[in-house]
Amino acid sequence: MIDFIDTAMQLSRMMSLSGSEYRAEESLVSLFGGYFDEWERDVLGNYIFHKRAATENAPKLMIDAHFDAVGLMVYEVTKEGNLKVVSVGGVDSKVLPAAEVTIHADEDIYGVVMAKPPHLLKGGERTKVISTDELLIDTGYTKDEIADIGVDIGTPVSFRYPPMRLKNGRAVGCAFDDKACVAAGLLAFDMMKESGEESLFDTYFVVSAGEETGMSGAEKAAYKIKPDLALILDVGFASSPDSPEENSVAPLGSGAVVSVSAATSVSLTRRMMKICEREGIKYTVSAEAAGTGSNADRVPLVECGIDAVLLGIPLRSMHTEGEVIDEADGYELAKLVAAVMKDSETEEYYHE
Repeated sequence: MIDFIDTAMQLSRMMSLSGSEYRAEESLVSLFGGYFDEWERDVLGNYIFHKRAATENAPKLMIDAHFDAVGLMVYEVTKEGNLKVVSVGGVDSKVLPAAEVTIHADEDIYGVVMAKPPHLLKGGERTKVISTDELLIDTGYTKDEIADIGVDIGTPVSFRYPPMRLKNGRAVGCAFDDKACVAAGLLAFDMMKESGEESLFDTYFVVSAGEETGMSGAEKAAYKIKPDLALILDVGFASSPDSPEENSVAPLGSGAVVSVSAATSVSLTRRMMKICEREGIKYTVSAEAAGTGSNADRVPLVECGIDAVLLGIPLRSMHTEGEVIDEADGYELAKLVAAVMKDSETEEYYHE
């Protein structure tokens, strides 16, 4: 069986900022290829992996986990050769000063976000949060040299920090939102392959694009697939010493997260909890009220409506270069996804 953390770290190393998911195609398809019957990349950049059911006329199950990550984009090159950038997705500018980055031009080049020394800060500068578009990236190149290697307006920039294992089954890295859930989804298919079991559903695993910049990818994939039900996999907020005590925050190591929301199917959500309890899958419940801030808000609205549920794992320090996950949570989520694929009660319900 594949290792959840190793797979999440492998995915983390793939460059897939929103709008640039295609750059990782060779690596992604190589990782996924042995588990599916066919795949395609659509015009929006979604990767749709299809595993046919063993029987004809099986209901369609869509599993979605987004592949795109937050990052930066060049909008100006100064006369000194420094780069001005804007955020792609919800990057927190507080974590950017002194951050190491990779600029993806004709070749990948190293850069560092410039930071003013604390000795030179004056008055309100000490407490002021600098906006992303005020920051500069230093590469060491001149403006002419930068142009020669293809850096221009629109060039994507990603965090450089490599993923690493921590103690007690945890890992830290970039873009675990939502590549940790991509890894858990793939692990579910690996579990099915290892056990020799077949999915009762005609199953489509959508490794979707554009979630961080408008949640358009999974919605359009759902229009194409027209699934009977959808499992949306996305990370949730992990508790930390300074986090608020809310029902939408779960501790690392607490298992799969099942979201309760007015935006998703109540009956399918209850079914997920029933499967967890029957199969001994560790899980927590997250209250998302009127919306989830994920693809689960959009997929249910496709055509005449799709039964959809949001599942995930806790993640700490979201949208930074230091996102933390726990391997136990990934395995519990994978077990839940695999359990759904072979759940005869769910198959019979959607086969009617």
